[in-house]
Amino acid sequence: FVDVNWEDIGKQLLTTLYAQVGLNVLVYLLGKWFHSSVASGFRLMARRTVGVVGTAVASEKPPKNLAILNVCYAMQWLASCTIVVLWVYKTYIQRIPDWLSSFELVPCAVVIVHFIINVVRNQFDLNFVQSVDTVLDVITITPLVYQSHHRVWLSFSFLRSYRIVLAYMRLEKTGVLDRLGEVLRGYFIATVKFAMFLFTLAAVTYMLEVLGDFSWLEDSFTTTDMGDISMYQMMYWMMTTIS
Repeated sequence: FVDVNWEDIGKQLLTTLYAQVGLNVLVYLLGKWFHSSVASGFRLMARRTVGVVGTAVASEKPPKNLAILNVCYAMQWLASCTIVVLWVYKTYIQRIPDWLSSFELVPCAVVIVHFIINVVRNQFDLNFVQSVDTVLDVITITPLVYQSHHRVWLSFSFLRSYRIVLAYMRLEKTGVLDRLGEVLRGYFIATVKFAMFLFTLAAVTYMLEVLGDFSWLEDSFTTTDMGDISMYQMMYWMMTTIS
């Protein structure tokens, strides 16, 4: 078993910050090229292939990019499920074997490819790169990409649970799942939302318990006839008594 602490998580978040900043710079530079006259051919090909944001996804005449979008959402869902399952697995072995660090690059690659497609669909808009979806991707994927070097088995990749729900909802909006029936789809998404909500709360609690308190949050106790007490403890007792 490999110990993990807040310093390791801090390094992960710092690396994630570097990745987010670098991504913004890269997309900004590529956006300059994308909107130039030099890339007119690429823009036309991209719009015909993957479309642009705002394109009707479900209509009497579906756009050419419908099949690509369906595959992307389905692969995003499978990749996120895989990452979540492997996160749970790592909580039991508490280490990162070589085969696992290599295998986990596969779902990471799927997420990265989907991100690139979305960047093109959003026409290299920096607002997309700074959106919650992108930030979540960076936080959950970056630690997995370099985990073979740092060997920190605990990360925020459990937040892919949000992507599991989101990918299914977007896949449903394309209309490809209409044949399953509205009631069945309603039961399924309600079950998935509840399961992912429960899992996320459990994962956050697990992570906090494993990492422990910050050193500056450690309480200082005073010995009395009723035992060791502190002001924070008294406040907690009063809150529980009142409630």
